[in-house]
Amino acid sequence: MRPVSTACYLLLLCWQAGAQAPQPIDAPKTQNNEKCAVAGTVARADTGEPLKKATVTLWSHDSVERSAFAITDAQGRFQFDKVEPGTYSLDASHNGFVKLGYGQKKHGDPGANLTLAAGQKMTDLVFKLPRTASITGHVMDEDGQALPNVEVKVYQTSGRNGKDQFGAIGGASTNDLGEYRVFDLAPGRYYVRANYQSWKDVMGIKPSTSGSLKGGYPPAFYLNTTDPAKAVGIIVNAGDEIPSVDFLLNPTHVVIIRGKVFNTIATRSDGSLQVALMRRGKVLNDFPSASAGVWNKEGSFEIRNVFPGSYIIQASLWANQENYSARRDLDVGNSDVEGINLTITHGVDVSGHLTWEQKPPSEVQSVHVALQSSDQGPFSQNSGALEVKPDGTFVIKNVPEGIYKPNVFTGSWNCFLKSARYGVADVTDGGLALHASTDAALELEMSCRAAQIEGVVLTGDSLPAAGVYVVAIPDAPHRDSERRYRSELTDQNGRFLLRGIAPGEYRIFSWDSIDDFDWYDAEQVKPYESKGARISVEEGDRKTVQLTVIETENASQAKQ
Repeated sequence: MRPVSTACYLLLLCWQAGAQAPQPIDAPKTQNNEKCAVAGTVARADTGEPLKKATVTLWSHDSVERSAFAITDAQGRFQFDKVEPGTYSLDASHNGFVKLGYGQKKHGDPGANLTLAAGQKMTDLVFKLPRTASITGHVMDEDGQALPNVEVKVYQTSGRNGKDQFGAIGGASTNDLGEYRVFDLAPGRYYVRANYQSWKDVMGIKPSTSGSLKGGYPPAFYLNTTDPAKAVGIIVNAGDEIPSVDFLLNPTHVVIIRGKVFNTIATRSDGSLQVALMRRGKVLNDFPSASAGVWNKEGSFEIRNVFPGSYIIQASLWANQENYSARRDLDVGNSDVEGINLTITHGVDVSGHLTWEQKPPSEVQSVHVALQSSDQGPFSQNSGALEVKPDGTFVIKNVPEGIYKPNVFTGSWNCFLKSARYGVADVTDGGLALHASTDAALELEMSCRAAQIEGVVLTGDSLPAAGVYVVAIPDAPHRDSERRYRSELTDQNGRFLLRGIAPGEYRIFSWDSIDDFDWYDAEQVKPYESKGARISVEEGDRKTVQLTVIETENASQAKQ
């Protein structure tokens, strides 16, 4: 067995969960080997002027070797010849303009898959790219003096629970006049944050306690709030130049956090030990609030210039090709925090066995097992994906105590996890509780007779709905089991294919837009429940359904 890196694990998770689902409908079967052609133009959305030197990329869903790109000529034209039949994505980009995909009505829409039958020619495609926008402003201190070298970032809500997470989109630093300009922004809602570190630690030297330095400048969101939940969003439209997003930073009292890390795994020379501090609540998906290295034999650490607030503090150790950690919640007030103790111990070794109900198909070359933490916070404790031995056995080592969901990655949309038991507990949909004192094995049973649901989505005018999401949402009691969800984009004909569906009851939805919408959130889905097509599937089923796309702008009507 060999472990897979965290990056690979995340890719595998997206692969299996359906974030990048397989082609919507297989290209019609034919003995005709005639190649396809794709061509069109790229122009400005505001003036209609052709865009020279735009990059148009044709992404194959079947093989990277089939992907290609083209550069538009003076008339904004592009062309792909000798294209193999199959399913593709197509997008166009140009400096100073918003990148758009085929089928996108506006930035943020998913776009459509492009399904090409043998000999098919699509030569009249048109991309109309809107201009990008910018946000400018000044950063000053409490005396009105310009602050240079201030890091300014713009964020958008992101992640599975977008209302709780900010993802950095772009940024800039202020010049000697305290000016900044963040450019190349697509239309949307943004949150701007200024982070000024006026006296960074230099080679571990402590600042003097005398003089006028009594605190620090906490990172502030526009309009001058340190609380991300109170940040004011800025609406940006295509080509906007948003001026005067200014900051007036005020110093705040800072404290020191001191403590010790007790390392039961390795000596100081055996590994790298770090302590990181992350704010609780609304999360910034970039860097910890503060961090410190642990270099002394006693395991002492000190984190300076910490602002009052609620945090998670975590000690992390990399030793013996393994990751170890310990963490705890920490509330910081106006006084220094002393005596924070973190003990790093070996996690739980989870042994198990994987069996197949049927012989796996030929595309299953290897199988990986991973445990996904039920805690989706900033220090989520997922295990790395581990390859199962040919005899079906595996041991996932050093998993931190907690609650987990098992995930199996096979590379085949015909296969799904039929059952999972940890000791006597059914943990197929989660609830796998790991404790150091637990002595149990994880038994996994796989089936390769997953169901499929295909069909077509129509608009209210009975026209094909291209480039909209189709989502299969399981009914209770599996609504919280994300691995049972399946999503896919329709192609240019409004057709879709959902694969890898476990047996059960589902509702099938299609929305015209997913802006600020999370279909895993039962409260957001609730107004649309009656608009979903109910369908029941068993192993090996092939079901067909016709949907009418849901117009999200009529959400208020759906709630009535």
